[in-house]
Amino acid sequence: MEETLWYTKQQSRTLQEFRQEIQGLWEDSAARDINMRYLNPHQDDDKKMVDGFQGQSDALEKAKVKLNSANEHALQAEKLSQEIFELLETTQQDVDTAYHFDEQYKEHHLVTRSLLPQIAQSIALANSVCNGVPTQ
Repeated sequence: MEETLWYTKQQSRTLQEFRQEIQGLWEDSAARDINMRYLNPHQDDDKKMVDGFQGQSDALEKAKVKLNSANEHALQAEKLSQEIFELLETTQQDVDTAYHFDEQYKEHHLVTRSLLPQIAQSIALANSVCNGVPTQ
């Protein structure tokens, strides 16, 4: 695109230089008519076209820079996403372990609570032996 823009600018410049060179040589009503009807509007249109082309080239260059930046950010997001996924897996394993320990606690707690009456009875029996009180 840069080559095309450069070539277009050169062609435009060459045409305008040629018009300036022949301006002093060609000054009749036909020349004025051709200049007014064709060449002057062409010069104006040419300027607009080259400016628009330059603007498009600049915009494409900016878009290229932004695209490269977006690609870099996408790579960073992918990397962070993978790290987050790994951390979520580790967290899920930790949660599973915590649930397992909670279930073990509940089982041991139930067993312990079921043994409390036997423990109380054994303590009472031991106390009665120590105090000389007969047991029932």
